[in-house]
Amino acid sequence: MAEPQTDREAIWRRLNVLGGGVRESDLAELAAFLRHDDEEIRREAAYLLGELRSDRAVPLLDALTDDPAAAVRKQAVKSLDRLDVQEAMAVLERYQRDPDAAISALAGAVIMRLRVGGFR
Repeated sequence: MAEPQTDREAIWRRLNVLGGGVRESDLAELAAFLRHDDEEIRREAAYLLGELRSDRAVPLLDALTDDPAAAVRKQAVKSLDRLDVQEAMAVLERYQRDPDAAISALAGAVIMRLRVGGFR
């Protein structure tokens, strides 16, 4: 894999392309974007992981529990909800302990929805 792009504009162009149809083969590239200095790029990469709808995205979203930006952590919870897989439950339980009350509450609501509605 090539080094992650550092030019913000080029990264946004690439994220827009990925948004048109993200595939599991894009996981490594999205993982690199999750480590970018720009929180908006990390948030968008987390969003695209949810669009992937693969349990292979769970560990990448789990790694964001320590992200310094609340917006990134919140998007990770939303993406875990979109994945709708059993593997997400343990990660959601960690997000339920997030210091941001809104993220903690969102994680709790997602856990309840998944417990009641089941998984795909």
